[in-house]
Amino acid sequence: MRLGISLGFVVVCSLGGVACKSESSPPVYLDADYQLRCRDCEPRTGDDPEREIALLDGEFDFKITCDVKRISGKRSMNLIVAHEAERQADRYGIRITRANIDEGDQSDECKVRINEGANIYEGACSGDDPSTEQPCKVTFDREGEIVEGSVYCDRIPNQANLASFRYLVNPGSDTKAMKFAVHNCNGI
Repeated sequence: MRLGISLGFVVVCSLGGVACKSESSPPVYLDADYQLRCRDCEPRTGDDPEREIALLDGEFDFKITCDVKRISGKRSMNLIVAHEAERQADRYGIRITRANIDEGDQSDECKVRINEGANIYEGACSGDDPSTEQPCKVTFDREGEIVEGSVYCDRIPNQANLASFRYLVNPGSDTKAMKFAVHNCNGI
């Protein structure tokens, strides 16, 4: 819904929550589906819930930020998605930091971090197949103002117990990467 104000200032508001910004700074929108799975982890536990996000920043207790900056001539993206629930057990999110969106190679600073309640899983990125040192394969495709990407993490470790790990995948899949599309990323 758009509301016009007499000075030509336009405000964009979503119907589902409190996410209003000026048209000169449209809100970040994210469409992503992912799941942390325990395919062969020990001790065997259930998979984490399937996460389906199709929201604007500020809707339904979600904080979504995305920015792109040039570092050494390459564009580096930070995407942070956090469900900021009152109870820690209900909080979850994903962040991709220092990701190179122009080339297939990823810098040593690129990281993927997923939280599910009190558990935090984190690993380094790669543009190639996952490895023990770089468990997360990250790829990007940009079309206009939209950045699309995929992330697959193979045995990403829990930071509280490095022997405990998960797989970041498309919901219900064993090896299919999660997909995402982010609109209105700052700096694109």
